[in-house]
Amino acid sequence: MADSGKVGEFRYWLETPRNMQTFALSIVFIIIFPVYFAWAPSLLGDSVISSESSGPAGEWMIKFQQENITLDDVVTLGDGEEHISLFTIEDHPESKTLARVSATIVCNDNDDPGPGFTDSGEAEGKANDVTGEFEEQSVSGNCDGAPGFSMSWDVVEGFDGAQITKTATKADIEAEFSDGGRGRGEWSLTLTAEINNPPLGPLGNAVDNDEEFTITWSATWFELEMTPSTS
Repeated sequence: MADSGKVGEFRYWLETPRNMQTFALSIVFIIIFPVYFAWAPSLLGDSVISSESSGPAGEWMIKFQQENITLDDVVTLGDGEEHISLFTIEDHPESKTLARVSATIVCNDNDDPGPGFTDSGEAEGKANDVTGEFEEQSVSGNCDGAPGFSMSWDVVEGFDGAQITKTATKADIEAEFSDGGRGRGEWSLTLTAEINNPPLGPLGNAVDNDEEFTITWSATWFELEMTPSTS
């Protein structure tokens, strides 16, 4: 057995070939092991690390627990008059995902003496100061009552609220149906009225000189509910 007092001395490791071999192997382990563990993640590759962090892929049944938050803006307009309606969206207090923003205009021209003088409206929608990029939209329609005429913007592409089954990792599904913080801010709609009066005479403007419009804004939110598929 080696003298414990000598083991602590450097010259001990140079006295015999066996001691020198043991000393060399010790130095190799001291250097190699820290280097190996530092480089191990990159040696495994991105796909392996991603798979471990996102969980195993499988078949999932996906449901969307939806919630609609609405705002009604009622205005009466004469011929050629405009109204700007605003709708501000902030983060959901329960951290739900924003799927869609829409605006519907309803009006009912029921005060004309006969056909051919139906009032109408034209609307232009914009994302004034909103996170993300959304195209301007325009729509027009007659005042024939519900359902009216509407425009909408998809925040989560392809969302329709229907239950689906999908094979992927849970993390990948959550990423696919994320809004990425888009759609927050101030949305606007400019409505212009067109009032069609009967010919001048005893009726004329006294019968139909303005129209009431109801603008209904809607923000559709959802929460993912995922369960392993049993099919």
